[in-house]
Amino acid sequence: MFGSFMDDRGYTLAEMLVALMIVGLALGGMTGGMIAVSRLQKQGAGHASSAERAAALANGLDQLIRGKGPFSSSGKVDLVGNRDGFRFDCAEGPWCSAELGADKSGEVLQVNTLHEVRDVRLPKRETAGFEYIGSKTTGDHWPPDNPTDWQRLKAIALVGPGGASPLASVHLWIDAASAARSDAQPTAEASP
Repeated sequence: MFGSFMDDRGYTLAEMLVALMIVGLALGGMTGGMIAVSRLQKQGAGHASSAERAAALANGLDQLIRGKGPFSSSGKVDLVGNRDGFRFDCAEGPWCSAELGADKSGEVLQVNTLHEVRDVRLPKRETAGFEYIGSKTTGDHWPPDNPTDWQRLKAIALVGPGGASPLASVHLWIDAASAARSDAQPTAEASP
């Protein structure tokens, strides 16, 4: 009777303990696997959310600037900006603008157009700021400090701390006639 695994009386205590140990190991492995899958799903959702927010930022800035400009550093300065935002004359009403702000859940970009005001949440909880890329210089404000150094504004970027990789950027429209002289002094009509 001692040589058989099971007899008419059922399982022995040793057999039951071995079976419970095997079931416990299997459940422990499955739980670890489920935790790993859950973490991967959470990371994937976070990356997708960041990508969606970055796309929303770029789209908001593009819709604000589309068809506007060109903007230059001297003469009639239509666009004024600093690290926290920029504004320009919409021609049909008040100023259009993009301004950075914060609320309890992080930093927000508020885009003000003629027809609507939209808040777009930044993809990361970090301090961001605008940079202005001109035909000659790049800086955290527009127009540049030297008004005699004429240049055209080519792009606006929303960057992370210390000028890290851009969260969003928009390239400005430049007409064909002015693009040919974008790095030269303006003509007499455009001079102050």
